[in-house]
Amino acid sequence: MQTVEPIVEKNLTCPQCASPALYRFGFVRGLQRYICLTCGRQCIPGHERVISLARPTCTTCGAGMHLFKKMTDYTVFRCGRYPACHTYLKVEECPGAATAPGLED
Repeated sequence: MQTVEPIVEKNLTCPQCASPALYRFGFVRGLQRYICLTCGRQCIPGHERVISLARPTCTTCGAGMHLFKKMTDYTVFRCGRYPACHTYLKVEECPGAATAPGLED
């Protein structure tokens, strides 16, 4: 059985548990991805998670929507009652806009 040796280069630590036990875990859009051997969190050094607390409501059933896909210029939300409700909402990112239409606080 092969043992997994953590990467100690660049003084990298896990953003969640601060453990230095990171292992190379492939590439995402040309950037090296790591996985923490302690907590299992995947990360890309230099890229922080951006979590928006504002979520739109489904226009069909009124349920809360969940983040489905986050791109640089738009975000896609999916109904929280999926697969019973197949509603999707694409929100374009507007520079300088505080919130997108249909989002709750």
